[in-house]
Amino acid sequence: MPLDIDVAFVGTLNPARHGRRGRYLDRLAQLSGRYRVMITEGPAGEDYARILSRSRLVFNPVSYTHLTLPTKVLV
Repeated sequence: MPLDIDVAFVGTLNPARHGRRGRYLDRLAQLSGRYRVMITEGPAGEDYARILSRSRLVFNPVSYTHLTLPTKVLV
């Protein structure tokens, strides 16, 4: 499968659940002029896996208010 998505985000866009995520996704969306960016909510199963397999980088910021975790980048 071709890597036709440079950066992908697949996950909830609900600001009540992930307040800071919206700011990150806004900045990611600004990169769409230079990179092929996909921001989407809802795909599951095979559709979810297909998007991930087409992506060079998957962006998924997670926030846990009760934990302090380092950010990890997997390439």
